Amino acid sequence: MELKESPAMTATEVAERTERTMRLMSATAGRVQTEVLDNIIQFAVNAMLRQGQLLELPESVQGQDLDFVYTGPIPRAQKAEIANGIIQWLMEIAQLAELFPEMLDIPDTDQATRTLAELRGVPADLTKTEDEVEEVRNARAEQQQQMQEAQNIQMGGEAMKAAGEGAQAAQAAGLEAVQ
Repeated sequence: MELKESPAMTATEVAERTERTMRLMSATAGRVQTEVLDNIIQFAVNAMLRQGQLLELPESVQGQDLDFVYTGPIPRAQKAEIANGIIQWLMEIAQLAELFPEMLDIPDTDQATRTLAELRGVPADLTKTEDEVEEVRNARAEQQQQMQEAQNIQMGGEAMKAAGEGAQAAQAAGLEAVQ
């Protein structure tokens, strides 16, 4: 897309410029985070722990380097780019699955959904736990099975009725039932 040099830009042009800027800055920002900021924050946390300014860390994380999550505009843009890639990939698979249905076996849609929620900053309490999802799916499967059984019973009853009516018609016509 060719961007014009003008103060009057469309929303699409603004979005394109922002995306380009974020793409250019993200590599540098990533290096600054991992090579500089992570070390400074780790040093500060360790110093504060030694001085008793922070509560003691749980044993499970003691002695380990901490992972820091950055939430500024550049990390959000990076996460949005990853999320858009996942969505695009799933859409492509959905389209290609019409020709190659086995492609639907590849994506882990539960994990993709959870990853998208995390990347988009959706609060964890808005998503169901794996156990809750399993309960919902089991209830749905049970309901579908009950509906299928009811349909089978209805079809069986209709078949018996038709057979009985056929036997009566044959008897009325003077035909004997073959056993």
